[in-house]
Amino acid sequence: MPLVLSSGALAATSTMACPSTRVGLLAAGRGAYRSASIHTLGGGPSRSYALPAPRRVPGLGAPVCLLSAPLLTPSTREYATISQDSQKQGQAPTPPPATSPTETHSPLQMSQLEIERVKDSYVMDHHIYEKDHLDGVTVLHHKPQGISDRIAWTLVKTMRTTFDVATRYPSSNTRFPAIAKERQEEVVESKQEGEKAMPLKEMREKGLCFGPDQWLTRFIFLESVAGVPGMVAGTARHLHSLRLLRRDRGWIATCLEDAENERMHLLTFLAIRQPGAVMRALLLGTQGLFYNFLFLFYLATPKTVHRFVGILEEEAVYTYTRVIEDIEAGRLPEWENFPAPEIGKEYWKLGEDAKMLDLLKVIRADEAGHRFIHHTLANLDQKQDINPFSIATPSPGMIGTKLNLSREESLRFIEQAKQMGPTKAEVVQAEDVVQRGKQEGSA
Repeated sequence: MPLVLSSGALAATSTMACPSTRVGLLAAGRGAYRSASIHTLGGGPSRSYALPAPRRVPGLGAPVCLLSAPLLTPSTREYATISQDSQKQGQAPTPPPATSPTETHSPLQMSQLEIERVKDSYVMDHHIYEKDHLDGVTVLHHKPQGISDRIAWTLVKTMRTTFDVATRYPSSNTRFPAIAKERQEEVVESKQEGEKAMPLKEMREKGLCFGPDQWLTRFIFLESVAGVPGMVAGTARHLHSLRLLRRDRGWIATCLEDAENERMHLLTFLAIRQPGAVMRALLLGTQGLFYNFLFLFYLATPKTVHRFVGILEEEAVYTYTRVIEDIEAGRLPEWENFPAPEIGKEYWKLGEDAKMLDLLKVIRADEAGHRFIHHTLANLDQKQDINPFSIATPSPGMIGTKLNLSREESLRFIEQAKQMGPTKAEVVQAEDVVQRGKQEGSA
């Protein structure tokens, strides 16, 4: 009987991961396993791979075989069978079992819960939202205070205005009423005085509202840029810690989590549409300029950079709020029933029937979290203060409705979180912690 190895198990034992290849270490034990077959659950063609001779690897007691399985990733509905050559070399692999891999008694078998954990093993901590969290996200803006804030605010507004003009982004002053599905080709009256009545198609042609392709182009560009600051901050602080031979007080991990979350936004949109050669060249040039500029900027004044990112995320929340309003108002009928990509369903634990609207709401909630985190980090002493989010994670509901924690609130948050004894993965109601601190201060 062949041993069965799920794709999740391959990912768990992988020593190298590429977009198209997973290389796994397979324990050979006492048997002589000669081949591996990759099967798709529910039928479909299988793929067979020859296993090399077992090799001893330092640190492992039993010999192992290196298996390279192209396109075998945790998100695929596939499993592998490892066939033992019990008769003679070159024998055809044993056919896959008739039952599901999870019903066998193989020592390599994993429970469904373990498989789900393996699927998450290649991503960092991130929020999983409830419906009330998603609907409660609000558009908030930080009022600049001091020269550092004004520099950050001016940079963001300059970048946004330039990008809006270049992409002919619809003016926020142009507002149209909701469009019923059966009236999308009819004339729609504008709420703005002096605007002529026109159908949805004409509104798009005149640049009064975006269509799906225009929104996706904007999302792909913005998310490719948004993934840079977290990596810059994490890299700069990592090198700083190495250079000065001291710990970082918990800032590095939060910055890297921020960068990866933005990258997941990008990968999700790329599952819907791939950019062309011109767009890719533009992204390449923009990333090179933006990364190097931001790296030098962070070395000079990290506080300003965190404020800059916080204000940038404010604009992201506003942008996603606009597209959500367009879908709900009937101005994007193409996305009303458009299914969310599988990568998004898996990452945010969305239901199988999740739509584009659900996807955009969780991304907006993520952006609100980045807004909250970076504005809070900008309020702290960049050299002395502990990152409060390395101690505990604030609730998803709170970060969608509160702009940040002040330095005093952050210190109370840390003290209360330590008393509660949470781990990094646990969620702390930061609003309650802050409120308790205020009550204790007034007592």
